[in-house]
Amino acid sequence: MALTLHGTVADNTVVLSRQNTKPLIINGDMAVAQRGTSLATDESEGYIIDRFAVGSFNGNTITFTQDSDVPSGQGFTKSMKATNTTGTAASVFEFICQRMEGLDTAQLDFGTSSAKQITLSFFVKSSVTGTYNVALRNNANDRGYVADYTISSANTWEKKVITIPGDTTGTWLTTNGIGIRTWFILGAGASSQTSPNAWGTSGDSGSSNLTNAFTTTGSATFFLTGVQMEVGNFDANSIAPFQHESFADNLLRCQRYCQVYGPHGNTMIGVGMTQNTSNVYRWDFTNMKTSMRAAPSGAISGTVNCWNGGTGANAVLGTSYNTTELVGYDLSCDAGLTNTTGIVAKIFLNTGTFTLTAEL
Repeated sequence: MALTLHGTVADNTVVLSRQNTKPLIINGDMAVAQRGTSLATDESEGYIIDRFAVGSFNGNTITFTQDSDVPSGQGFTKSMKATNTTGTAASVFEFICQRMEGLDTAQLDFGTSSAKQITLSFFVKSSVTGTYNVALRNNANDRGYVADYTISSANTWEKKVITIPGDTTGTWLTTNGIGIRTWFILGAGASSQTSPNAWGTSGDSGSSNLTNAFTTTGSATFFLTGVQMEVGNFDANSIAPFQHESFADNLLRCQRYCQVYGPHGNTMIGVGMTQNTSNVYRWDFTNMKTSMRAAPSGAISGTVNCWNGGTGANAVLGTSYNTTELVGYDLSCDAGLTNTTGIVAKIFLNTGTFTLTAEL
């Protein structure tokens, strides 16, 4: 990959190469949001922007949205926004987290003597200043590293660049499981805090310097975009610019973990065989966009119809036959199918959505 030189080696502002040809962080520009654009979390975790899990536990309700407030001149159109909507508790755990696949993070050689340094860079903005945290953890949560950063000016976009040494010990998966958890901590109580800037066995994600400014301020806001992870040791001058992908490429990488279909009106999305007036055997879904990380779980929201010449019926998922590349379900339906065994039943997205999930 060709990169533009921004200076000389002597003034420490030259970018020589990027070791990873695809961004390690997926959807770091927050552009893809297949599930919707708003989610309120209270004692729960969920997804709104693809690949970034969000959550709030032990007191506050945090509303996460996809937003159009972005740093100017950087090529971004979307950000993640968090709003402290109901609480001011200090003992909470509030976060944004990307669980990175081990097949992608294997190149970092964590857990070996060849472990590579990484540099995490991102743009952040908050209505409240103070010390915030980022953290890395392994799949087993028995290796972790917490780093501090400071938001200096309220309601102002700031770029943060944080270098983290590679971990030479511990077990770091290089499979399709969780390779690295990358956390952005909005709030963490004392029981979730540890000393920063050192690898340890703690599963904590906040540091003892965390001011919890966001979580203790009602209606506080926090914005995040331009998240990138580079292999090597960089500072604000030498780190490569954010690696913008086409929206199509970005979406396809996200669809390894989640695929959402509909609502598309009266669009057929597969066929199955009628068993009786209320059951369809082996509906084979034929619209998968790409193979998935693991055999996905499926969910129907709204109205998905079965039809084989009768009045039609609402579908409910039953036994699955899913693999990473093929999806099939038995369906139970409201009585309304023509009671003829062996007749092909067509499945239509009406006002509903069909979601396949293989998240980490």
